[in-house]
Amino acid sequence: MSESIFEDLSAQVRVPGDGEKVFKDECPFSFETPETEKGIYICMRHFVAIGSKILRLYYEKTGCRAFLRYKIEKQFNDKGASAQERPTKLAIGVSGGFDFPQDMYTVTEHWSLVRLPQGDSFDIPNPVPGQGQSDISHLEILELPKHLAISIASIQRAESVLLAEERANSLKAWEDDNICFISSYAMNLAQINNSVRIPPSGWKCSKCDLRDNLWMNLTDGTILCGRKFWDGSGGNNHALEHYEKTKYPLAVKLGTITPKVLFSISQFRSYYAYQLPVWCEEALDQFTSEDHPLLPVDHIGLQFSKLGHGLCSGVHSWLVPNNLSHTTTGGPVPILPGIRPILFRRLMGAHNSTFATKQQQDACEFLIYLLDLLEQKANKQEHGKVHPSNVMRFGVEERLQCGLTNKVSYKTDHEWILSVPVPMEAVTNQKALDNYEKRRVDAELNGIHLSPEEVVRPIIPMEACLSAWAETEQINDFKTPASQPPGAKTFALRSNRLTNFPNYLCIQVGRFTVGTDWLPKKLDVDIELKSSVGNHGNTEWFIDLNSLRAPNGSRPLPGEQLMPTGDEIKCEQMKTDDDDVQPDVTIINDLLVMGFTLEAAQKACKFTQNTSVENATNWLMEHLDDPDLNDPLSPPSGYQKQSVAGSVTSTNIDENAVEMMLAMGFSRQQSIIALQHKNGNLEQAADWALSNPDELETLLLQSEIAMTNKSSTDAGNNSNQTSSSGPPLSDGSSKYELFAFISHMGKSTNDGHYVAHIKRSFLAKCIPHEPPVYHVGSPICGGSDQEWIIFNDEKVAKSECPPHRHAYLYFFRRLDAADQSD
Repeated sequence: MSESIFEDLSAQVRVPGDGEKVFKDECPFSFETPETEKGIYICMRHFVAIGSKILRLYYEKTGCRAFLRYKIEKQFNDKGASAQERPTKLAIGVSGGFDFPQDMYTVTEHWSLVRLPQGDSFDIPNPVPGQGQSDISHLEILELPKHLAISIASIQRAESVLLAEERANSLKAWEDDNICFISSYAMNLAQINNSVRIPPSGWKCSKCDLRDNLWMNLTDGTILCGRKFWDGSGGNNHALEHYEKTKYPLAVKLGTITPKVLFSISQFRSYYAYQLPVWCEEALDQFTSEDHPLLPVDHIGLQFSKLGHGLCSGVHSWLVPNNLSHTTTGGPVPILPGIRPILFRRLMGAHNSTFATKQQQDACEFLIYLLDLLEQKANKQEHGKVHPSNVMRFGVEERLQCGLTNKVSYKTDHEWILSVPVPMEAVTNQKALDNYEKRRVDAELNGIHLSPEEVVRPIIPMEACLSAWAETEQINDFKTPASQPPGAKTFALRSNRLTNFPNYLCIQVGRFTVGTDWLPKKLDVDIELKSSVGNHGNTEWFIDLNSLRAPNGSRPLPGEQLMPTGDEIKCEQMKTDDDDVQPDVTIINDLLVMGFTLEAAQKACKFTQNTSVENATNWLMEHLDDPDLNDPLSPPSGYQKQSVAGSVTSTNIDENAVEMMLAMGFSRQQSIIALQHKNGNLEQAADWALSNPDELETLLLQSEIAMTNKSSTDAGNNSNQTSSSGPPLSDGSSKYELFAFISHMGKSTNDGHYVAHIKRSFLAKCIPHEPPVYHVGSPICGGSDQEWIIFNDEKVAKSECPPHRHAYLYFFRRLDAADQSD
C-alpha cells in the first residue's frame, strides 16, 4: 500500500478510548472466530469483529473501510513417545499427570491491515509483549501515520472483552458469596443449648397464635411475633418483650435466614438445625434505550437469531475425522464442528448476573429466563404478532374453597413449565427396594462395593407426579373473608387445573429438593412413562392429561358462590365503618395541647379508629406534609366521586397532565385517580399522590376489585379463551408424545452438567427457504427419524437406550398439534 492509501485509511479509523471495549473474539452475525479458516476482521471504527461471510455486507451498510484481520493458528506440540503415555496421576501440569491445554499446542497470531472495497491486505507485525497499550515500536518499520499506528497497536493489545467480563463477574460472585455485614453482637454471641429444634415449616409464635411476622431469637431459639404497628396490624410485641426481659440481643425474621445472615455464628446450625441454600433471583436489567443505537453484540434479537440459525442451518455440522485421536502428536489443530455461543452467553449474563459466571445453574430457571427475555424483546419490537413461545404457554387455574362457608375464589396464571412433585409414597417397586437395601447393608458390613448395575432406584410413575400436582391441598388456620364478621379461622381447600393443553408441554420433575436438615439434595429416582410400540418397531413414550382439565364454563360454576376478596372487604370497611367513627374527645384534647389543629386531631382519631393518643400522634407525624391536613373533616373525596362498582377512566382528564404524572413514576391509573381527586390540577394532584399513598392505593383497589369481579362473572373460562395480556392459547386433545428431555448428570445440586436427548424427527433439517448445507468430504447424516440423539457438550451421537427415566425436564408434543414448524 502506498503512503497516500495509509493516509486515507488513517482518516477512517479511531483509537479506542479509555475503557472502550474491543470485541475480537467472535463475529456477532455468525460464529466465525479468529480460529476459523479465514479468521475475523476487526472494524477499526466500531471495534467489532466481523466474519468473512458478512464482511462485504457490513461495508455496504456502514461505509467502514479499514479492518484488522486477526487469525489464530494452533499447532500440536510433537512430544514423540511421551505423548502416547497414559497419565498415572490425578494432577495437571506435573510429571505423570495431565497436560495443561496450553502445553498441548503452540499458538501463533497473524495480523494484517485490510482495505475495502479493494480488498488490499498488508501484513502487520505482532506487538512486542510487555509494552504499553499505545506502544508502536513494532510498527515503526512500516512508517505508518501515527494515528493509524496507534489505532492498530491499541486493537492488537486490547484485552478480550469476554475474558475481562468473565473475570469481573467471577470476582463479583465471590464477593457476593463471601462479603457479609457482621453484627457486633454476633462476634461473641452466647447461645443456649436447650435442645430446641427449628422445624422446616409450621412456625407459630410461642406466646400467641400468630403465624406470620415471626422472629427467632438466636440465643435461645425462641420464635415470637414482631412489633405492633400504629394501626393495630403486625404482631403482638412478643419478640420485643422477650428481649426486654432477657436482653438476648439478636433475632432474625423467619423466612430470611441464609448462610449470609448467619455467617459469623458458626454454632447456630449445630444447635438449631436451620440452614437454607441461597437462591438469588436478581431482577432483569433494563434494556438499552432505543434512542441509542445498539452494538450488534448487545442486540438480543440478533443474538437469538444468530444462535437459532447456527443450530438449525447445518453450517457448523460436519463429520469428525475418525483418526482425530492420532493427530494430537503433531500438525495443525483441526477445526471441530459445533458452535461456542460465547457472545450469546455474555449477553445473557449481562442482563442477569445469576448466569454471568460458570457456576452450576438450574436448567429450568435458565429456560424460563430465556423465554421471558425473548418474549419481552420480541413484543417490544413486533406488536400484534404471536410469540413463538406461545405454543408452550398454558393457564393454571387455582381454586380456593372456604371450609366454613364453602364459598370459592378463582385465580388463573399463565406458565411455560409445569412443575410436578415426586411423591415417594407412589413407589411401584417397594419389594425390590427393600431387597436391595438389605443387600447394600450386608455389602457395607463385609466391605464389598456393589456395582452400578446392581443399584435399584425407586420407580415413580409420571401419572403419580401429575396426580400429586393436581390433588387437593388443605390449608390450615385460614382466615376466611367470607365469614361474618370476616376473619374467622378455619381451613381452606386448594386445587389446581389446566385451562388449556398447549401444542408443546414442558414438565419439570422436582428432583431437586431440600431435606429435613435444610440442605439441598437430589432425588435419585426413576420416572416411568407409559410406552407403546410405534409403526417402525420403536418405543414411544406418552402421557395423558385428561384428568387435569379445568371444567368448562364461567366462574363461579353452578352452585358456587364467590368469596369476597380481602381488599374488597378492606375498602368496604374504610368506606362505611370509618364514617361511623366519632372522634374521641379525650384524645382530641391531648392532641390540641401538643399544638395540632382541631381538624388535624379529628382526622387522626378517625383514621386510627380512636385506638390511642400514641397512634393518633404517629399518624399525624406521618401526614404533616399533607396539604389538606388542616382542612375540615369530610369523607375521602374518592368515595364521593367514584363508585366502588366503577372503574378508573380518563374522562375529562388532560392527557398531557397524565403524561407528566407518568414521568414522575406513577402508573396511568394512579395518575388518573390523583387528577380526578384534585379536579385536574396537576400540581395539586402530584402533591396529594406523594403525600397520601395509602388513600391513593385504596382508591386504586376499588377500581381493580370492580374490574376483577366483573371479569369473574362475565368472562367464560373455556380452554381456548383469550387472555387479557396476549393472544389465544393453543389447545387440543390431552394426549402427548415425548420428543426430548434434559438430564442432570451428577449426584449433587452444586456440580455436574446437563445433557439433552432429542428425537431425530424433531431436529431441524435446514432453515426454511434456505438450501441445505452439505460439507465437502462429510457425508449426509443418515439414520431413522425414530432414533434418539444425545447432545453432550461438543459430543453429538446416536443414543441406543435413551435414559428418559432420569430426566429433569421433559418435552412433549400434543398428538394432534400442527407441524412443529408452526
